[in-house]
Amino acid sequence: MVTGGGRGLGRDALFLAARGARVVVNDVGTGIDGCGASPSPGHAVAEEIRLLGGSAVADGHDVATTLGARP
Repeated sequence: MVTGGGRGLGRDALFLAARGARVVVNDVGTGIDGCGASPSPGHAVAEEIRLLGGSAVADGHDVATTLGARP
């Protein structure tokens, strides 16, 4: 699982997937200004990985909470 996987350093999910890792791209989609939430960044990275032949799913739960981290 790569948290914050939709932007910035979290996009290292692409690096891991290129080396055969099956990736969960976890990103609540908060803007870089800390406001709002949209699941689209994580979904975009997961889709990019799949288009490149890798295995990835997107997840928009807040894993900083116990409830959000549960499967």
